[in-house]
Amino acid sequence: MPRIFLAALAVAILPLAAQDKPAPVNTPPRLIRKVEPVYSEEGRNKKIEGTVVLKVTVGTDGRAIDIHVMKPLGAGLDQNAIDAVEKYLFKPGTRDGEQVTVFATVEVPFRLK
Repeated sequence: MPRIFLAALAVAILPLAAQDKPAPVNTPPRLIRKVEPVYSEEGRNKKIEGTVVLKVTVGTDGRAIDIHVMKPLGAGLDQNAIDAVEKYLFKPGTRDGEQVTVFATVEVPFRLK
């Protein structure tokens, strides 16, 4: 399972307002559907193992967009990681009850069996 780290969405615990309204609730996106990446033939032949680290934007529709490689492995594995994450589905993050766009870091591991 890929590890997902969230950035740019601070969860704040605020005191109740004078009107005793509940504090705003901020939630990070949550992975709903994951797609396993395809091991490239070149990566398999070169016996490359490791983790591709991607910076993604999770949109209000729960899709990963604007995907950038932060830590590559090469041999076609980076693109295969991007292709897999493009098919992920997230429950969108929220701020004050509204769905918001959030940056996240996604790690996609490649291990030979």
